[in-house]
Amino acid sequence: MQKEPDKFDQALTLINTTKVNVFLTGKAGTGKTTFLNRLNNECLKLPYVTVAPTGVAAVNAHGVTIYSVFKLPFKPFLPGAREKLGPINSYNEEILKGIKMLVIDEVSMIRADMLDAVDCRLREVRQNSEPFGGVQLLMVGDLCQLPPVTKPEEQKELQGYYNSMFFFESHALKKCGFVTIELTKVFRQDNKEFQNILNAVRNGYLPDSMLNKLNERYIPNFKPNNSEYYIRLVTHNKQVEQINKEEMGKIGGWKSEYEAQIEGYFPESYYPVDHTLVLKEGVRVMFCKSKPGKYYNGSLGVVTSTLPVKVRLDGKQEEITVEPAEWENVEYKLVKPKNDGEPRLEKTVVGTFTQLPLRLAWAITIHKSQGLTFDRAIIDTHLAFSSGQTYVALSRCRSLEGIVLAEKVTWQSIKSDKAAIDFYKTGMKEFPSQDELAEMQMDTYIDYLEKIFDITKERDWFDAWLEYVEDIIEAPIIDTSEIIKNIKSKIRKTSDYYSDRQIQENIKSACRTLLAKLLDWGTISGQEVEYMSSHYEYSYCRERDERKLSLFNTANQFHCALLSYVIQHGYNLKAIQRIYHNIDFPKTFISETVVSKPKIPDGVRYYKLYNSLMKWRHQKAKEEGVQTWQILYDCCIEELTTLGPLALKDLEKLESISQNKRMKYGNELLDIVKSNQA
Repeated sequence: MQKEPDKFDQALTLINTTKVNVFLTGKAGTGKTTFLNRLNNECLKLPYVTVAPTGVAAVNAHGVTIYSVFKLPFKPFLPGAREKLGPINSYNEEILKGIKMLVIDEVSMIRADMLDAVDCRLREVRQNSEPFGGVQLLMVGDLCQLPPVTKPEEQKELQGYYNSMFFFESHALKKCGFVTIELTKVFRQDNKEFQNILNAVRNGYLPDSMLNKLNERYIPNFKPNNSEYYIRLVTHNKQVEQINKEEMGKIGGWKSEYEAQIEGYFPESYYPVDHTLVLKEGVRVMFCKSKPGKYYNGSLGVVTSTLPVKVRLDGKQEEITVEPAEWENVEYKLVKPKNDGEPRLEKTVVGTFTQLPLRLAWAITIHKSQGLTFDRAIIDTHLAFSSGQTYVALSRCRSLEGIVLAEKVTWQSIKSDKAAIDFYKTGMKEFPSQDELAEMQMDTYIDYLEKIFDITKERDWFDAWLEYVEDIIEAPIIDTSEIIKNIKSKIRKTSDYYSDRQIQENIKSACRTLLAKLLDWGTISGQEVEYMSSHYEYSYCRERDERKLSLFNTANQFHCALLSYVIQHGYNLKAIQRIYHNIDFPKTFISETVVSKPKIPDGVRYYKLYNSLMKWRHQKAKEEGVQTWQILYDCCIEELTTLGPLALKDLEKLESISQNKRMKYGNELLDIVKSNQA
């Protein structure tokens, strides 16, 4: 049987090296949250946004609500009814334009129409007709735990459009498809019999033998003694309030109240714990946040002191002094880096909620127990009102022996959604075959290769200057379409294109050609600076064009660094992704050391010519007041030394030297070559 870490690797492979959408699912306790934490460190599809259906889920996922970033309507979205989406502000629009991937946590709670609204918004904002505007989706959740919340009137309005309310019925998602990766190794329980019972409850069919075995845990009027630590899981908030109130009333002594401190924007629906926490010595509490080495989210204990607040964890002797904890409400901010790489998203804290990380814990709702683990629990699901509640409650426990049933489990309380069960039986598209994966990875390989040769930004800003200086400066023409077309053709014909030396050499050669031309543009930009400083009569005109010049130089500098990296190290997809997305950007943008050292043939004559060319370049740069690479790049000197052209027609054959450079320096270069022939 496949190990779970391999499935984590599978998911990361699909995310980082393909464009396919991924649904990561699994039973309770299989590590979905663990994977999201790993994604945060290893994702190469940047920037991405994490969203969740509720405020509390968003805070726990360190993301935002799906409504806040997409500005979705709170009423049903009918496919094709674009006017119902409403406006979106420019701030969110910029974020959605820049993202490469959308992570949806607790996707089982997202209705199909909401996902279609997301698709509509992304296509509209990004002006891209592909499903979800070309954005890759990572959807995480378990359909058998938290189903979509749909009011009867909403169900009636949407039933003509969807077979069920689950996200996989989305029209947009059906168009683009997705791969399902199911985590199957359960880390919470290690008893096979108990795991089998949980699986049966999850699927909504419990054989009599299993039902009888489960109901052996029914103990009427169970009252745990002081040495037994149980938490009661119930279905409704009112039940929780009543139980906790009754138990609190049984304890004498003074009450101490602790008020949360709120700064900035932190809505009440996002509160992770009560705003006002009432404690006494002897009350049962549960920690709602982890502190490594001290306690974890879900740890149970008893308050032993209220000034300061101290808690003795169940089964422990020492007391823990509890300090207030802070929860953050974040928003995303799109930041364009100085090196003009891909924009990145930064999380900006817009509000904080500070409170003791505790809640009363004689009882909590099954919903709030989501994601927690208990050694002992009294479970009451006779009032279960949605599919999956009984499964969630039972699966919180490590063992069957740790469960006490307040009421017997009946067929009525084991509610499972037929659409969810059918999906897991027949609707999942498994991990692609080796051939399918290879095809997907080739597409991504080519996609990033095209980015290397995409000079749209530079051309746009260059053209913007020429409105004002076209009579003075003639821009060199750069067309990379034929270059990339030829390389793509070779890649698609070669199975081991990733390591093919000829393809790598072709890519490097193309990068040298493009780099030389971009450096020519850089030289022209220097001429532009000179012109602006001496000819502009009005300062506002100079400032306007200097701004355009700065934007070009930033884009051009980043692109030259990217090309230089490929020339030196070759084209490696993962490395280019990390550079392109500002994870590992080279500290030096352009310098003579970025490109590999010239490979000059042995012989005194060659070294003499090489040194003469280097001295000439140094002197020329000094005369023109520019950097040496703005005169000729290292690869140009290397090619001149190796080939030794003697006429202008020979000089035209050198790929690394642009037409502009040949016209400007051609005769001088030929004189140097000829003088070193002896």
